[in-house]
Amino acid sequence: MTTKRRKFSGDYKKKAIRLVTNKGMSFGEVGKKLGIRETLLRSWKSRWDKLGEDAFPGNGKLSARDAERAKRIAENRRLRRVEGILKKSDGLLCQSIKLRFRFIKSHRKIWPVRLMCKTLEASHTGFYLWLKRPESTRSKR
Repeated sequence: MTTKRRKFSGDYKKKAIRLVTNKGMSFGEVGKKLGIRETLLRSWKSRWDKLGEDAFPGNGKLSARDAERAKRIAENRRLRRVEGILKKSDGLLCQSIKLRFRFIKSHRKIWPVRLMCKTLEASHTGFYLWLKRPESTRSKR
């Protein structure tokens, strides 16, 4: 028979740590009182000492430091994509919108359309309308 792993909220962990620090109780006493192991309580305390308020962010939430890191990684990824678009486009910003739309159409499997449109200063709705538009007789010549 397997035992279900217990989950403790951040508030519960903080209250347990306060019993040790503020009330002067030992880890063993608090562990027996709350029905948790002394080693678990010690690991919560050491984590609290290292990280402070960010020690127990909660289920699915990142600590402030981890959230900032994830934000930087995402921004770095976006900037690398923009750099790739600008390298491949080779001066399309100075060209007509039709040429920019052609570039976006031919590279939309590589990069997201909205990102290319934003980088090349074109409207994404205009691009999708351009795709649906039939070719004019003038451009066929």
